[in-house]
Amino acid sequence: MNTIEFQLRELGSGNDPQGIDIFLNALNRWNYDEDPKSVLQYERALEDLKQTIIESGSEIFVSLIKESLIQNNHRCVLELYPDINLAKQQNEQEKQSLAALLKTPEYPSIIQESNQLKIIQATDDTPEVLAMIPTLALQDLPHTGDEYPIRIEHNAHDSGVTVVTHEVASSFGIAYVDFGLEVSNIDFDDVHLLPLLSRMMLEIGKDEPNGDVNLARDIGMHTGGISIETYVGTIHTSHQLDNDAKEASYE
Repeated sequence: MNTIEFQLRELGSGNDPQGIDIFLNALNRWNYDEDPKSVLQYERALEDLKQTIIESGSEIFVSLIKESLIQNNHRCVLELYPDINLAKQQNEQEKQSLAALLKTPEYPSIIQESNQLKIIQATDDTPEVLAMIPTLALQDLPHTGDEYPIRIEHNAHDSGVTVVTHEVASSFGIAYVDFGLEVSNIDFDDVHLLPLLSRMMLEIGKDEPNGDVNLARDIGMHTGGISIETYVGTIHTSHQLDNDAKEASYE
């Protein structure tokens, strides 16, 4: 349930602009005469499904599996047999179809329309037509990226941890959290073990039987996914940042 909700809210893989992902998801419904806006109208369905799960003790998916799969008496047995002559038969059928097309009264008009299309495709558009195409000039684009106000909380909840938060309007109710752990105190000879430690934190699992499976299940039930990676960068002091700013101002 949690995994499905994250898939709906994130609306895509993250590799494409979010607007394109929304459009493609809507197009999947629109192609089959369904309401394209329904891809964004999932809040009510999610709430109803969550309430049903609470009332049924999380038995809704178990019931669906029993009714639709285990106790479903409808079957379709499909057997495939290789045929070394299949490609030859298909080529022969295509030749016969083309031969029949040449004898139809519509064939000359098809050739004429095809030639006209080639001429249109090879002809440059007039300046009047080109002027109708929407364009963006460099001055139309913003020179700075979006900036969101941030809030810094030192020693949050008496934990000794500094928390930096900011809101993103397009997160669809998802909180994206990054935890940073200081590793500069690790001996240089042990630095090469950091990637191994990152893998172990997710692959070894919990300290219990089937710990790796239970950890993966907990991540799927309570989060949208967890990834761990090692980041190496330079820590600039305030004095260094001031000097960098002065040098930049002289250029």
